[in-house]
Amino acid sequence: MNLLETYDQADLEAIATQLSVLEIVTYSNALGTGLKQTTEKATRAANWLWRKVSNSDLVDIEPTTKLTDQVVKRSQVYASIPKDILVKKVLQILRTRLECPTAALERLSALLIREAAAGLDIDQDLLLGQQAEEIAKRYWKTCLEDIEKQLKKQSPEEARRMERSIAERLAAMTPAERLELQKTLNLSSLSGEAVRAAFLHSGGPLAGIAVVNMAGFGAYIALSVIMHAIFTTMLGITLPFAFYTGASSVLSLLTGPLGIAIAVAAGVLGYAFGHKKLNRSQYSMIVWTCVTHCKKPLYTQTDLLPSRRQPYLLTNGTPPTGPSGPDAPDRSDRELLASASEKQSAQSSHALACSDASAKSKELERLRAKVARAESELAAARLRNSVVSSAANQMVSQIARLEVEISRTTAEAKQWASKAQAAEEAVRVSLVRLESAEQRYEAKVEGRRREIEGLWKVHFPTFTFLPRALRWVAEKNFNERLEVERALIELRDASDPVSISRGKMQGTDQHHSGFKLAAGTPARIYYSVSGARIEITHILKKSESKAFSARA
Repeated sequence: MNLLETYDQADLEAIATQLSVLEIVTYSNALGTGLKQTTEKATRAANWLWRKVSNSDLVDIEPTTKLTDQVVKRSQVYASIPKDILVKKVLQILRTRLECPTAALERLSALLIREAAAGLDIDQDLLLGQQAEEIAKRYWKTCLEDIEKQLKKQSPEEARRMERSIAERLAAMTPAERLELQKTLNLSSLSGEAVRAAFLHSGGPLAGIAVVNMAGFGAYIALSVIMHAIFTTMLGITLPFAFYTGASSVLSLLTGPLGIAIAVAAGVLGYAFGHKKLNRSQYSMIVWTCVTHCKKPLYTQTDLLPSRRQPYLLTNGTPPTGPSGPDAPDRSDRELLASASEKQSAQSSHALACSDASAKSKELERLRAKVARAESELAAARLRNSVVSSAANQMVSQIARLEVEISRTTAEAKQWASKAQAAEEAVRVSLVRLESAEQRYEAKVEGRRREIEGLWKVHFPTFTFLPRALRWVAEKNFNERLEVERALIELRDASDPVSISRGKMQGTDQHHSGFKLAAGTPARIYYSVSGARIEITHILKKSESKAFSARA
C-alpha cells in the first residue's frame, strides 16, 4: 500500500513541525543538548556557592536552547514555505534514513510502516495496512495520555482560558461539524468545558478513535479543530512537541545526567540503539499523519472480500455444484471437516490393521522358524540314533520330545496362520474404506478448488495460481480463506507488487509477503512477478515454509 501518497493532505503547520522534528530531534542533538543542560545546572550550582563568598558569579551562563524551542522556531520559518517543498524534504529524509534513496513512494511506505511497527513491537506478520492501523492506534493513545497529563497540570485560570478558546472554535464550526464532534465525543451537549473534560480522560471515548477509517473523516476534521485550540492555549503552538515526536520517554532519558552517563558507557552500541529507537518513534508520527488523512480503508473490509460477497461465483455463470445459500460456507466447511475426519479415521484404522497384520505375520514366521529348527534337530537326532547304538535310550527320549514340540508348534502356527489371514483381510477392507474416504475427500477439495479458482479469476485477473496454492486454500476453512483473499488484494492493489515484498527467496525469483490466518497463525504467500502478471506459487503457514529462506 502507498500510505505516503496521503501525506501531502496534512496541513502546512503539521508538515512544517514534523520536518523540524526530523531535522532537529536526532540522537546526537538530544545527547548534545542534554550535556549542555547538565553543564548549565552544574555551573549554576557553582555560581550559587561562589556568590556565598564573593557576591558575584564564577562563570557566565549561556542558557541552553531546548529541543522543543528549536523545533518551534524552525517550524515557524518553514510555515512560510510552500507545502510541496516541505513534503519533498520530509520524503528525502525518510529515504536517506531508510537507505532507499531512489525507491518509489510505495516501497518507501512499506519500509516506513515496517520500521515504525518494529519500534512499537507490532506483529510483523500483519498486513501493511493492519500494521499502519495498529501504529496509529498506539500513537494516538500515547498522544491522549500526554495531553491528559498536560491538562491536569493547568491552573484554574489556564483551564478557563482553554475552555473559552474551545468555545470560540465550536462557534466557528458548521452545524454538521458540531454534530460529528458531539457524536464522536459522546457528549449530551457541546461546550468548552465538556470538550476539555473529554480530553481529561484518555481512557474515554477518544481512546477508540485512532484513524479516519474508525471515526469518519468528518469527525476527524472536527476533532482536529478542537485539538488545535487545546494545543494553542496549552503550549502556545499549534501542536505539542510530544505529539509529533512520540519519543518523549527517550528524550527524557537522554537529556538528564543519567542519560549522559549511560550513553557514554554504552558507546557506539548505545548510540546505534538510541538512534534507531528515536528514528522509529518519529516514523510513527508520519504513519499516524498519513493514516488520519487516508480517506479509504487501510485494508479490505471483510464484507467486501470476494468469497464474502459472492462465495461461489463462476466465470461462465454456471451454478455451483456445492452448497448454496447464505449458510453455504458454513455447510461446505462442515462437509469438508466431516470428510477429513472420515479420512483420518480410515487412515488410523488402516494403520492399526496393518500394524496388527504385521505383528501376526511376524509371530507366524517365528513359529514356522521354530518348527524348522525342531525338525532339523529331529533329523540330526535320528541320524545319531542309527549310528550310535549305545545312546539309543537317550536319543529316543530326545526324538520323542522334538516330535511333541513340532506337533504343538505346528498346531500353534496353523492357528496364527488363520489369524494372519484374517488380519490381511482386515487390511484389505480398511484399505478399501480408506481409498473410498480419500476419494470423497479429494472430490470435496477439488470442488472447492474449482470454485475458488473460478471466483479468483474474476477478482484477480492478472494472477496465475499454481494448483498447489489453490489446493492449500481449498483445504482451509472459510474464515481462513477470507484472510488469504485480504492478503491477495493488498498484493493486487500494489502498483509494484515487489515493493511490498518482505524479501526475495534465496536462489529463486520468488518474493514473499506475510499475513495472518483467522486464528492468528502466521502465513506466507510466495510469488513471482513478470511484467503485469503475478504467479502465486505457494501459500503456506509460516511453520510449513521452513524450506524457504528469505534473503534480507
